[in-house]
Amino acid sequence: MAATYRALASVLMLIGFYVVALLQLAGVVAFGFWIHQWASGLVTAKLIIPLLVALGAVLVGLWKAMRTRSEPAPGLILDEREAPQLWATVRELAAAVGTRAPDEIRLVPE
Repeated sequence: MAATYRALASVLMLIGFYVVALLQLAGVVAFGFWIHQWASGLVTAKLIIPLLVALGAVLVGLWKAMRTRSEPAPGLILDEREAPQLWATVRELAAAVGTRAPDEIRLVPE
């Protein structure tokens, strides 16, 4: 049950990252239009340009996050036939803490 809540929280935080970035973009654009109605073009530019530069950094981060490709995990995959005792121990530990066992076990130098 706890694993379900953690997974749901992870998905909501992932979605929230994109929502916050888009809300920031909409906020800067709305603020720019609002300031432009009350002030001259020079004042508007002095207020909006720093916000657009900061927002540009957020948008670059958003773009990189969307374009990231995961690399295969390093290490040697241990099959259950190769290490039955290890797999049994891992399954027992997973059952004891109320989560599911991993799909694979990788042996890494560290």
